[in-house]
Amino acid sequence: ANANQENGALTGDLDITTTLHPVTIVGGGSSGPSASIIDASGLTSGTMRDRVFQITAAGANVTFQDLVIQDGKAADNGTAGASTNPTAQNNTRYGGGILNNGGAVTLDNVKLQSCQVLGKGDSVVNDHTTLDANGGGLASLSGTGTVIITDSILTGNAALGGNGGNFNNGNASSAQGGSIYFEGGTLNINGSKILLSNATGGVGGNGPGNQQNGGGGGSARGGGAWIGGGTATINNSTFESCAATGGNAGTGQNGGNFGGETGGGAVYSLGTLTVTNSTFDQNSATGGRGGDAFGPDCFGGHIALD
Repeated sequence: ANANQENGALTGDLDITTTLHPVTIVGGGSSGPSASIIDASGLTSGTMRDRVFQITAAGANVTFQDLVIQDGKAADNGTAGASTNPTAQNNTRYGGGILNNGGAVTLDNVKLQSCQVLGKGDSVVNDHTTLDANGGGLASLSGTGTVIITDSILTGNAALGGNGGNFNNGNASSAQGGSIYFEGGTLNINGSKILLSNATGGVGGNGPGNQQNGGGGGSARGGGAWIGGGTATINNSTFESCAATGGNAGTGQNGGNFGGETGGGAVYSLGTLTVTNSTFDQNSATGGRGGDAFGPDCFGGHIALD
């Protein structure tokens, strides 16, 4: 485990840095007694967290084949020197299992499971310090990345927004892409399953003092996948039991705040998306509840929100 992110494959996550040649990592299978398992649970220790793999260069070309990749937890964006402590004021968080910085990534017969990316809510009174959580299983950054997912299972992954502090306007942070966060380029999902994954916005803090407001709930989009742009195709694949859940707002003696908005229980897409011969089953998108207003006197607005 490492307290600060480093990108030379020395500690913490497994860094893939070369652009000189393709890199292929092949195991003995993704299930059964011959399965090859790459497990990052040992990188969670005390206040330290880390993902499983980080592909550092935009020109990298990486294939993962016949593997299980599991138990990564990310609380940073992969920048060298960034704190891996979830409470640190570092940067937006990406990629609990795999973080791709604009390269080409292929998953072939891979099970990517039980990975999380952890956001952070407001921690300073009346100051916007939220850090969002993007891509519990895999995050592909920039508008030029290529992600190909074939005959694979992404299950039990989560993007979790952070809760706001219990002070005036202690807002929660948002979450996008329970299993997949894809900013742009080309995404191809074929013959695969995205299961039991979620994007969950954080809960707004309560405003305990006179004339204070509760914090807003964090938004949540894309319980299975969030697609920010580019071209995406989903073929012969299943999205099942995925959820986008907006966070509830906190209460305030002056006023409440808005609950977290939500969209795309299975897929939230801002790009060009084509879906063929696929199944979407038991996915859900649920907005957060607005905060109540209460107080011992009549000062302030006393407004509860939606």
